[in-house]
Amino acid sequence: MHLSRRQFLDTTAKMGVGLTIGLLPRRARPARAADRSPVPYAQSYYANPPEGWTDKDIKRGGTLTVAFRGDPPHFDPAMTTSYYMLGAVGPVYDRLLRPKWGSYANPSTPELLPDLAERWEVSPDRLVYTFHLRRGVKWQKLPPVNGREFVAEDVKFTLERYKGKALDFLVSPIKSIDAPDKYTVRIALRERSPGFLPNLGSSYALITPKEVVERDGDLKKTLIGTGPFILKDHTPKTSLTYERNPDFRDAGQPYLDRFRIVIMPDDATQIAAFRSGQVEYYDTNELEAIKGILGSHPRTVVHKFHIPAASFHLAFRLEQKPFSDVRVRRAISMAINREEMNRLVYAGQGRSYSVGVPWPAAFDSWPGEAVYGPYYRYDPKQAKALLQDAGYGQGFKTKLVYFAYGDDRTLQSEMIQNYLGAIGIQVEVARLDYGVWIDQYLNGKYEAMALGFTVPAGGMELGHDWTYELMRCKGVKNSWHLCDPELDKLLDAERDETDPAKRRAIFRRIWDMEVQNVYRAYIAQEVRYNLWHPWVKNTIGWTGYRFDQFTYGSSHVRTIWLDPALRGR
Repeated sequence: MHLSRRQFLDTTAKMGVGLTIGLLPRRARPARAADRSPVPYAQSYYANPPEGWTDKDIKRGGTLTVAFRGDPPHFDPAMTTSYYMLGAVGPVYDRLLRPKWGSYANPSTPELLPDLAERWEVSPDRLVYTFHLRRGVKWQKLPPVNGREFVAEDVKFTLERYKGKALDFLVSPIKSIDAPDKYTVRIALRERSPGFLPNLGSSYALITPKEVVERDGDLKKTLIGTGPFILKDHTPKTSLTYERNPDFRDAGQPYLDRFRIVIMPDDATQIAAFRSGQVEYYDTNELEAIKGILGSHPRTVVHKFHIPAASFHLAFRLEQKPFSDVRVRRAISMAINREEMNRLVYAGQGRSYSVGVPWPAAFDSWPGEAVYGPYYRYDPKQAKALLQDAGYGQGFKTKLVYFAYGDDRTLQSEMIQNYLGAIGIQVEVARLDYGVWIDQYLNGKYEAMALGFTVPAGGMELGHDWTYELMRCKGVKNSWHLCDPELDKLLDAERDETDPAKRRAIFRRIWDMEVQNVYRAYIAQEVRYNLWHPWVKNTIGWTGYRFDQFTYGSSHVRTIWLDPALRGR
């Protein structure tokens, strides 16, 4: 039986189902076309691709305001990978490298550019990386750093501090870090790492000052960087306000005078604020919301993107019974009607089938449903038989926790509760506050199941970053207690292989192990839409990579500019 979204909600209410609540050292510049044709990659836009522009068109000044659904837990990049934290600190910190930003950036392929490093070399064996730093870069004039010069020891301090903390995945391949002079950093790796260099350009790899850590013990309450903006005010659970750094090293940047983040947990509030122009950027996966906004604001720019790998999924504590039994995991997966979930939650615009291994790493083109094998098909009868075979013919009780990143997460949790109930698994669902959720999920401390997400280790190297540190037994981002020695062998082989065809063949074997063993039961995946008003120029929508869109870095606010002539049109 197929239900509409409204019918599903009505039915579950009647049933009593509820919740317990590249590598070239050059500067990124826009193309200099004289016309106003759409920017490149216009095909990634759902509506109103931005027009092309040149340097002469740039307007300086003004305030850009965006909304976050949650407050940053703190300001220390070493202590969490929370994207609200990254969004809050990104305008203040820099990194050695950065991706190309803005409307002229390829949304599917990162292009690395210099940031604090002006150039770099890689040894032939890919085990030694030498970075030559910009000279004359100054920390912001705030105590205890007080505007001193940025030097190589800052890089060494930062990367060594990341070891054993939330960002250990960035530095785990490192054997040693040397600073032979003030402007040179030499990093030796203990093993080859395909993601090491690209991920020094990710929104995680922020360079921080040692003086604050020496004074306070951490960076949780103090935010001082070398970046384009200075944090002027933080009112918890309300807003963050930044002003341009007058001493920023790149003349003329940032283009904005101020940048503001307002905290709005509720979608309806964000939509109302976007319509009124109080906020100028909005993200959603609700197509109906987008149609409504375009109805009243037809010039709104709408970016659309399908992530190349699945993110949200039903996460299991794999080291515990009953989830250590592959038959139980297969049964749970077969109980989920992914096509119905896509239709009800995403109006059929998402993807019903996907897994955490990015498909471009394993296939030449988007694969059909057959590659997901029998355990991703909706078959509740076979699911019951698998439970019976595993010794759970009478079902069992369990718990599911989640955080409501959007309304879709709440609906998916209800649907999972309903689907599993139909095969005899009684699920108690709890919605967690953001801080509790991040601690439980990222540290693998949830009790039984979570509506989890895949957070790549950096995210700039498609394939390796989404698998190696997440899926191996001792992976530093393994939230599932996943440990399969055969899988570890494949992950190590991928890390060491340089031939593209052979790497793809290895990733295909990793893919097959994922779908056969149901390490994570991936569900219907969202299509992501980002909306901004037409006067906001040179931004980019969500891509699934760590490209610094607002909630994953916000660093690209450096090159955003506003065209006041387009306001109110």
